[in-house]
Amino acid sequence: MVKRKGTSHRTTVHAIDARKRCFDAIERIVNKATYIISNSAKLNTVNVAKEAGVDDAYIYQALPNVLKEIAKQQTETEVFGNKKTNAKLVAVVNRLVESGQKITVKDVCREVEMNKSFDVVVRKSYPDVHNAILDVIVEQKKEVRSDECIAFLGALERLRSGKSINTNPIPVGGYLSVKN
Repeated sequence: MVKRKGTSHRTTVHAIDARKRCFDAIERIVNKATYIISNSAKLNTVNVAKEAGVDDAYIYQALPNVLKEIAKQQTETEVFGNKKTNAKLVAVVNRLVESGQKITVKDVCREVEMNKSFDVVVRKSYPDVHNAILDVIVEQKKEVRSDECIAFLGALERLRSGKSINTNPIPVGGYLSVKN
């Protein structure tokens, strides 16, 4: 048996050849130019194994770097759900953020003219868009809380200085309460 240097503990000619075929198969699947499986096939271990002509169990057992590459490519190229709807959702989220409007998942779904109950399912079907919406909502809440805090501190200062706007001034030695 001929052995060559490699990064894996499996360095036989067969392992080196199988690794190369798997990486080539990943490239073809990503570029939609496959030889054996359908061009519209999704990138996963089974399809890479079929396209490379190896057993998928062999990939799991002996080719961890191929598994890492599959996972990396999946995260880079994956579009969740329907591609057109995903693109519409992303565009609507970006437009609403730019306009400064308050964003909710329901509002985004309504803008895209999705089914009325679909805002409940968007979490599973379009997790990337859902996470983007949640990030924007968190930022908007932080801005609102910051504005409320500034207004509250301003009201306290006005009450302390005796220049209150909506209430009677607090007499010297009086108590300050949240109601005032």
